[in-house]
Amino acid sequence: FFYKNLVFTLTQILFGIFSLFSSQSIYDNLYLLIYNITMTSIPIIFYGIFEQRLPESTLMTVPDIYMTISRNKYLSWMNFFTWTAFSVWHGIVIFFGTYFLATEGVSMGGNEGNAIGVLEGYGSFMIDCVFIGVTIKLVLVSYHYNAFLIISVIGTLVFNFCVFILANFVSLPIVDNDDLIGVWTRLGTGNGAYVSYLALFVLFGLCFVPDLLYRLFIDSKTQYYLQSVLKSKKTSIESSESSSSCNGAVNCAYYGSLDETSEEIRMRRMDESH
Repeated sequence: FFYKNLVFTLTQILFGIFSLFSSQSIYDNLYLLIYNITMTSIPIIFYGIFEQRLPESTLMTVPDIYMTISRNKYLSWMNFFTWTAFSVWHGIVIFFGTYFLATEGVSMGGNEGNAIGVLEGYGSFMIDCVFIGVTIKLVLVSYHYNAFLIISVIGTLVFNFCVFILANFVSLPIVDNDDLIGVWTRLGTGNGAYVSYLALFVLFGLCFVPDLLYRLFIDSKTQYYLQSVLKSKKTSIESSESSSSCNGAVNCAYYGSLDETSEEIRMRRMDESH
């Protein structure tokens, strides 16, 4: 919740700096309304309910894992600043990536080309990046890809793009002055559209390379922890078995082997009495 709203808000703050804090919103009212309702609310609910970082068999085999979440360790300042750093990085990349596209000629001011050069197109392209970006982030931090999560992610993407298409052709009461009419058509089919499509891949690549590296680091750290715990348990079990076998040998030497028959035990005791 904190991450997705910081990315969303940071892009508006940066736009405020470049617009001399004119109080002009970069996002249309429609985007402000649906961002926390239909764009980002459903997948995170299913993530919170069904996420399972480690398999059940591992959790049952190594119960020591539960010690790692004691005292709210996942709510530490380190995790807080890590997520904050990712959200700031993603917001900066998305804003300045869109800013570069709008100022380097691919937009043509929205005339006969891509609409990023006009305010409505600029905000629409950026909300598209933010929306897809926070969804990708959720997928990257997930470990348990269950049907509920997958369906909610795909359903959210499809539903909201349908809303964008609807706003592109139909005058909606929430949209100011029909500003979004035709914007998505120009974004997707103008002369600069292919540059915009390429820019999406480049922007998301820049955004999520640090996330992927961090994920690899966390996974390797987790595997090292599990291996060390399992190795410690194995050593403890072997030590216990060794101790048991020694005690068994002493007892057998004194009381006789457990495999002896009752007759053998009786004969041995008679010999000892003589």
